[in-house]
Amino acid sequence: MPTEFAVLGTNGIMDTTHIEFATALTTAYNNWVIEHWLERDPRLLTSIHVAPQDPQGAAREIERLGDHPRVVQVLLPLGQWAYGEPFYHPIFAAAARHHLVIGLHHSTAVTSALGQGRYYIEWHANVPQTAMATLTSLVCNGVFEKFPSLHFAVLESGWSWLPHLLWRFDQNYRSLHQEIPWVKQLPSTSLRERVKFSTQPTEDFSAQNWLRLIDMLETDRLFIFATDYPHWDFDSPDASIPHRLPSDLKQHVVFRDIAKIFAPRYRQRTLLAVAISMTQSMEYYALNFYLPTISLLIFGKQFILAIIGSAFFNLFGILGGSLNTVFLPRWGVRRVAIIGYIGGIVALLFIGGFGKTLPVALAGAGIALFIISHGFGPGGAGMTISALSFPTAIRGIGTGFTQSLLRVGSTMGFYFFPLLLAAVGLYPTLLLLAIVPLIGLVVTLIIKWDPVLQNVNVDEEETQPVREEVNTGIA
Repeated sequence: MPTEFAVLGTNGIMDTTHIEFATALTTAYNNWVIEHWLERDPRLLTSIHVAPQDPQGAAREIERLGDHPRVVQVLLPLGQWAYGEPFYHPIFAAAARHHLVIGLHHSTAVTSALGQGRYYIEWHANVPQTAMATLTSLVCNGVFEKFPSLHFAVLESGWSWLPHLLWRFDQNYRSLHQEIPWVKQLPSTSLRERVKFSTQPTEDFSAQNWLRLIDMLETDRLFIFATDYPHWDFDSPDASIPHRLPSDLKQHVVFRDIAKIFAPRYRQRTLLAVAISMTQSMEYYALNFYLPTISLLIFGKQFILAIIGSAFFNLFGILGGSLNTVFLPRWGVRRVAIIGYIGGIVALLFIGGFGKTLPVALAGAGIALFIISHGFGPGGAGMTISALSFPTAIRGIGTGFTQSLLRVGSTMGFYFFPLLLAAVGLYPTLLLLAIVPLIGLVVTLIIKWDPVLQNVNVDEEETQPVREEVNTGIA
């Protein structure tokens, strides 16, 4: 079962009565994750951790990081905090402004109705009590009415208790709704529409009991896949969902709804992101990856010159990437990609067409032009366009889909380049390789979408319910 992306998160770092320290600690943690983890793999997404005991400070932290393209939720600890109370509403207001999901994850502050208990097993078994109390607090205090676009995800608290809560809550609402007149619909309706529940931890019950619980819930659209890796009690992705469940249900729970990113309003940006990501990865794994081989063919059999040439060419890749960070915010993804494609095409046609008659220095200059063009244009754009092109509700879906096709492109470049090189030689291979940036150029010229110059969140309201169906690798 492939996990296209994973949402990073932790708990317990804000369990302190020292408010200023808790706020500073969450800010430091958020910075550390962004600086040291997100750059390691484009499939990693993250949460904004906040200290709920300082709602104003939490709101400022959400404002600071809420527009980061790899941030998908605000993570709140479950414990002694009754989040329905107006004291905490600044957190929800900030999250709603940035179209972020509120993730609710238990912490060491969780207690049962009888207190902490003497044993860890008591605490672990009673975790769902706090999740139930938190949901009733949110409903009764009118959070769902006050923030109509806000969605929640209950993480690592199970869900087999949910039918009982919905039935009992609705029954009490029918007899006591006059106490909370601001709540305009049955609690079960709000919870079904606005809250998702992670599959981890999944109690050890059979597929038949899964289906019975789904019948009791009257919907199979409440779940998001999670593993809780790397905790000792994490659920293996291969075993977390009973194998005997109907295939359509398993597909919905485990895999994201790819059709969303091909809806009419997103189709062009999806195709552009795929085209740029695939072509840049094919270019990179064909030419850049085989730089030592290309250097050897250009500089002859002088091994030292080939190694020096390869290192020299890589400097132009660094320069191109640096220029991309300067000009992409000003010119947009599309313009820098077009310039990079044109430079790459010119370089490949120049070397491939005249390589045999060119002096070594000019052939090397052509390779350098290709590498700097790749780094400046499609290389830099391809690593960011999918994260920038989609609203937060479906960003994970779009990024995961694009990254999977990026890897198809890299595999094709890595596999076919040496085959062509062996069959026809270096210079004809470079001529054929020019087809790749040409395809990217044509698609980029036709599709006039640019995530840097346009507002990707215009249609956020209509896509919001999808966000909680993200296929997370970590709760």
